[in-house]
Amino acid sequence: MLVTLSPCQLVPRLLPAYNLNMAKPRQGTITGRLTCHPDGYGFVIPDDPSVAGDVFIPPKKMRNATHGDQVTVRLTDGRTPRRGRQARSSLEGEVVKVDARARDVLVGKVFHYKDDVYVAPLDPRYHYTIRLVDEMGDDLPEGHIVTVAILVQPGKREMPLGEVVEVLGEPG
Repeated sequence: MLVTLSPCQLVPRLLPAYNLNMAKPRQGTITGRLTCHPDGYGFVIPDDPSVAGDVFIPPKKMRNATHGDQVTVRLTDGRTPRRGRQARSSLEGEVVKVDARARDVLVGKVFHYKDDVYVAPLDPRYHYTIRLVDEMGDDLPEGHIVTVAILVQPGKREMPLGEVVEVLGEPG
């Protein structure tokens, strides 16, 4: 049945219908611990127990935060289609500030590229490669496993920098 409506005329809903979520974006920020996934997204477990559930952080909204960091998150009204564990998250947000870093040391594998030496972290939840700044890295064979102290944390435009603390040996 078609009904002609004049402008600004309200029509009551008579039948149940599916509503698109047109609510205003959730306001405010929360703090919590970031748990990263190897695929690039993460979840913030809120410090405040009154916040129900965790907060989903899409890969493009992670900023320079890494696994385990204490972060401040701005809640958004994003509703990215998700599956599995991600589907349980009712809130979505974006990292606005890293309050405290979880790591200043990590273990990784050495590789050489051009004139620089890098360490690829063995933990796939850490999404950055560390460039070594000490001369010791020049003598390390490709593929060796090392412990690296992070001197400069990843930033908006900065790659993390580190120095070798300990050579653990060959992989395997």
